[in-house]
Amino acid sequence: MNAAADDWRRMAQEEFLPPGTTLVRTAYGPPRPGWEHDHCVFCFTKLVPLDAALEHRDALTEGYTTTRGTAYYWLCSTCVADFADEYGWNLQE
Repeated sequence: MNAAADDWRRMAQEEFLPPGTTLVRTAYGPPRPGWEHDHCVFCFTKLVPLDAALEHRDALTEGYTTTRGTAYYWLCSTCVADFADEYGWNLQE
């Protein structure tokens, strides 16, 4: 499904997630000690490690992340489904 042109989640993400970006589906893990969570760069849904899921019941424990750098940008599955075709991302399950 493609998102509408006026979808509230659009915030110029194409500047850091250009066509051809590879996104890998994976369990969330903090990039360094002391880092406890991240957010989807489209809808801001929280992603946490599995061991923190009971404390953050509304958070996800897996999503899609970039392969550049150390899992720097995270996206939830819903936003990937809504924007992947339009943005031309390469998805790895």
